[in-house]
Amino acid sequence: MGKKKIIPIIIVIAIIVVGVGYFAFGSNNNSKTLTVWSYLTKPEVEALQPIADKWGEEHHMKVELVYSQPNFQEGMQAMKSPSGPDAIFGIPNDNIGTFVKAGLLSEQPKDLIPSDKFHSEALLKAGNVDGVQYGTPIAEGTVALFYNKKLVKDVPTTMEQLVKEAKKVGFEYPITNFYYSYGFIAANGGYVFKDNDGKLDPNDIGLANSGAIKGYEFLNSLVKDGLINSSVTANIAKADFEAGKVGFYISGPWDVPSFKSNKDLDFGVAKLPTLDGKSIPTFSTVQLAVVNKNSKKAADAWSLIKYLDENGQSVLLSVGNRIPVLKSADTTEAAKNDPYLKAFEAQAKVAQYMPNIPEIQAMWEPAGNNLQLLIEGKLTPKEAADNTVKQMEAGIKQQ
Repeated sequence: MGKKKIIPIIIVIAIIVVGVGYFAFGSNNNSKTLTVWSYLTKPEVEALQPIADKWGEEHHMKVELVYSQPNFQEGMQAMKSPSGPDAIFGIPNDNIGTFVKAGLLSEQPKDLIPSDKFHSEALLKAGNVDGVQYGTPIAEGTVALFYNKKLVKDVPTTMEQLVKEAKKVGFEYPITNFYYSYGFIAANGGYVFKDNDGKLDPNDIGLANSGAIKGYEFLNSLVKDGLINSSVTANIAKADFEAGKVGFYISGPWDVPSFKSNKDLDFGVAKLPTLDGKSIPTFSTVQLAVVNKNSKKAADAWSLIKYLDENGQSVLLSVGNRIPVLKSADTTEAAKNDPYLKAFEAQAKVAQYMPNIPEIQAMWEPAGNNLQLLIEGKLTPKEAADNTVKQMEAGIKQQ
């Protein structure tokens, strides 16, 4: 073979080698790099990166924590790609059912973190779909009762007492937002999907049973008593509470930072009062960590998740204002210095994690729309309940 033919062949081989090297190290196929997406806030992701780096040093791997906007459809598409993330650290539990249905999640190793290390075993159910554990709890959030200490001397322990007091000092929250109002519907036995030994039954919807209707009647009474109206949004309620216009307000730990920065606002947080002698089981959003079934580094990803969960609780509390899920977090300085945490933890103990099966996506629109119509006086409590269930059933059939 002549020199003229040898040179081009060498060049082609060199290009191929360089190309292979480029694609190996320029994509997520790099065996020395773990790519982890997160739907937490950007400040949380940035604060967690040094913890991830420490794990990386110990395991001789580079860890890239990537903040991602909560577009879960795009996330699902990305996980199907060879360049997709190895794991997600921080995804609301009501979204994982669709990921499981698409066959995108790896089963969690047994006892990755022993169940007795969590504040409650119920937290683990948030990451369990049809009896299989796919997600590890990393934090949770729920709503509780904020009160203005200048206006409220004694915190009511029953909703009956609160309503009486509220007629003097005011009470607001986004009543037409189903996430905020669900607890009142569930207090007397309402539920979204029946829980049969850990498996949720989408064919058994309990948002129109007698207990649920009783909850709708209570919500309707708040409007009839002139305490709340349909125009009260989350922003309006928050602004009115912060300005001292109302004494009571329902919201979550995400509002604590802005209230703390207001020197004119002296506030406290308490577990929601009972309704008809029963605890109010608000929705709990459990943030989970999951691993991409298509990742070739699943074992490393689960190891990192365990490390981040056990060492990142203080970050999620102090930076993200989230409720810790591990008992070990109780002794951290972040927990000790948070005067509002115990109230949210007390509420979380009676809260219900949001359903995580795909059918939950058929709930939000009809539940919210019919609640809006109820508060506007266009539907009776029974009509609102019945409509919600019928429309949910129709939506589930279309999935």
